[in-house]
Amino acid sequence: MKLQLNSLFQQSEKLLKQFDEIKQDWDSNKQKNELLVDISLPFITKNRKLGKYARKIVKNPKWTNSDEFKQLEQIFNSLKINIISTLNSCYSMTRRGLNGSSQNIISTFNRAINKVNLRSKILGSQKFLLKLKDEELIDKLTWENKRLNKSKSKGNKTNLFEQFLFEILQGSFPTLTPKILKIIQHPGENLWIEKKQEYKLTAQIHWIEFLKDVMSAVNSLALKPIGIIIGIIESTSEFIDAYLPDEAEIRQQIKSKIEPDIEFCIYALNFPNSKNGFIIVINPNNILHRFKRDLKINSRTVVNKGEVWVREGTRKYKLSVNEALDYAVKKSKLI
Repeated sequence: MKLQLNSLFQQSEKLLKQFDEIKQDWDSNKQKNELLVDISLPFITKNRKLGKYARKIVKNPKWTNSDEFKQLEQIFNSLKINIISTLNSCYSMTRRGLNGSSQNIISTFNRAINKVNLRSKILGSQKFLLKLKDEELIDKLTWENKRLNKSKSKGNKTNLFEQFLFEILQGSFPTLTPKILKIIQHPGENLWIEKKQEYKLTAQIHWIEFLKDVMSAVNSLALKPIGIIIGIIESTSEFIDAYLPDEAEIRQQIKSKIEPDIEFCIYALNFPNSKNGFIIVINPNNILHRFKRDLKINSRTVVNKGEVWVREGTRKYKLSVNEALDYAVKKSKLI
């Protein structure tokens, strides 16, 4: 583990050295004011999930054939390869279950990346025009923060609830305000709210239905947090007392039966009239999730290994193999 960490830190330092090379090449370029270089730097999100990183160089056509530009291009390409390698190392170490050290890995790598970001900003004020104007680039760099800021800026009912879900995912303790309650009690379900009277979770058949709900939510193409609210009757929007399952058991069931890992939070809710419920907030991503193995009831296979369930609107359904392949490609292009 120590060797892996040292290797990661050395690669991070290499990124900083390469930015020094960029500065030197830029200083030697007499036509530096005529070149427009647009580069996006990687980062690791707070939830420890490796995102997709945009890398793009925007050139002034007038100077694309210059020797100076070719030198810059080579350095940027080398930088890109090192960034990918470093991030993959960090990701693979955390994925292999080194949870005790994963926070140290990420915090250290973040510090290195922050130095790179800071240095690029200093250079930017003198030499570069770091313009992240491309909407796709912004999505790739700041996907979750962008969605949250968008929610705050619009301020409508939809985004108010989305912000409520984001705060839960970020480890905050948001208040169940009258406005949020009104949204929850609105008749029916929608893209970001699924209502359940109760999850009994006392038998395999209950767990399988629960896992299908979770998988359908995380495979949503909406890429917005989805809240499964337990303790409300969908037809009447009446709040009831709901049994709160053991969180450790829920996490164990999801982790052991669905791959890859899912980011979610369980949050207790105090409804009016002293009713207690809870919400499971699931954060979709651009990866297709599937069942890890066959699931059986009374020796009969009811779920096959690799089976994929998705959510479209308020409907959940199983995909065929060909549909799953097409869906995976479509989902991978979302961010």
